[in-house]
Amino acid sequence: MSKKSRTILICVLISLFFLITPILILYSQGYRFDFNPPDGGIKITQTGGLFLKASPKNVEVFLDGRLEEKTSFFFGSVYINNLLPKKYNIQVQKEGYNVWEKNLEVKEKEVAEAKNIILIPKNLELQILNKGVEDFWILSENKIILKESAFAEASADKDEWALKIFNLENNLKSHLISEKEISKKEPELLELKISPNGERVILKIGLKEQLEHFILDLTESPNKLISLDSLILEPDIEKLDFHPEEPSIIFYFKDGDLFEADLSKRAENGSQCVLKGLLTYKILENSIYYIDESGYIFKNNLSFEFEEKMSNSPFSLKQETKYELKVEQGFIFILEDKNLYLFNPETKNFEKIFEPVKEIKISPDAKKILYFNEHEIWILFLEAQTEQPRKEALSKQFLTRFSEKIDDVFWFNPHYLIFNLESKIKVIEIDERDKINDYDLCSEIKKLNWDNKNKNLYLLTEENVLQFSSLTYF
Repeated sequence: MSKKSRTILICVLISLFFLITPILILYSQGYRFDFNPPDGGIKITQTGGLFLKASPKNVEVFLDGRLEEKTSFFFGSVYINNLLPKKYNIQVQKEGYNVWEKNLEVKEKEVAEAKNIILIPKNLELQILNKGVEDFWILSENKIILKESAFAEASADKDEWALKIFNLENNLKSHLISEKEISKKEPELLELKISPNGERVILKIGLKEQLEHFILDLTESPNKLISLDSLILEPDIEKLDFHPEEPSIIFYFKDGDLFEADLSKRAENGSQCVLKGLLTYKILENSIYYIDESGYIFKNNLSFEFEEKMSNSPFSLKQETKYELKVEQGFIFILEDKNLYLFNPETKNFEKIFEPVKEIKISPDAKKILYFNEHEIWILFLEAQTEQPRKEALSKQFLTRFSEKIDDVFWFNPHYLIFNLESKIKVIEIDERDKINDYDLCSEIKKLNWDNKNKNLYLLTEENVLQFSSLTYF
């Protein structure tokens, strides 16, 4: 090769080096040519990424209809990098499950995240626990109380009800109490309340035009039935609550006064008035919150020794209006009929959040509260949410609206809800970016209860069949 040829070759190689090296550097830093930018032409742009985490694990991830990755078997996550800035249609799929789909925007030098993807089974396997059930209540981790229609031999012209305890571990059912054991006056079960330790049950019974309250002691065999109205000598009790730590003590509310009753003592010695002139109250752990008849809110312990006035000015009260006090994770709410108010600790006054509201429930991570009415579901973020989608503390989010009636709503986990819409059971995510994914689980359901601790779903059908399912990957 001549000297001139060598010189030309070296010059070409040097030129290529100075041309390619910047391109390689830019490529390593995430720069790419975008041949289809929104404003047309060709431009150099920095890429972004996409991070997904899904349950169950090992699912397929499609971007714009093309299979891109599978989530890892161990962590259930996937990171896809070097994506041009734009919106991507994302589908997460697994055989036997409903598809999760959302359009998310990937921006320059940023990672779009969806860390709480749950795939819902297409066919929920339901186990029939018992037939002929009218209602049910969760008693403990492995026991539920059933209200059954029990044919009474002594009165062949009517069906009587009975309460049974169903053990989920061995599928055995034991007798709790029957209608005839309570009264011969055709008693109607109006309410059932279980103590915090699951050892006692309060029964609110209607006897034609009269109300009576009973306690069932489940620690004794046979179960001991105690008539509270005769024991504490107070008819027409409005509300009953268990002491959270003292099994023998109950609180009852009547005509604006709160009484404490010790069931281990005689009636004339076991009951005393502890607070007067209350509008409503709420017992939480070892504290009691209450609103007096002037509208001020107080906090006290259950020994009633350290009363603390929490509000600067009284809550404006309305005559012949139902009030309910709720305390969740240090936040205090008032339900005034269907109006929801939140106590502001800075101004020490209540501020209206929303209306109409049927019920509120705190999330399992204690960071959010759902509130709903017969047709809408909303979320209130109690603290700032730093992961995507980001939320400010005390921000409100409208989730969904239905023309059908919403009966009850539960937190499925901190990022999904389960609820019954008339006779259908649905699951919905709270990530409102793009479309909100919601799924039908089953239909013809009369009642549901979700045990978040043990991941058990209890259902009552129109055919009076109690059903149960375990969804352990939630």
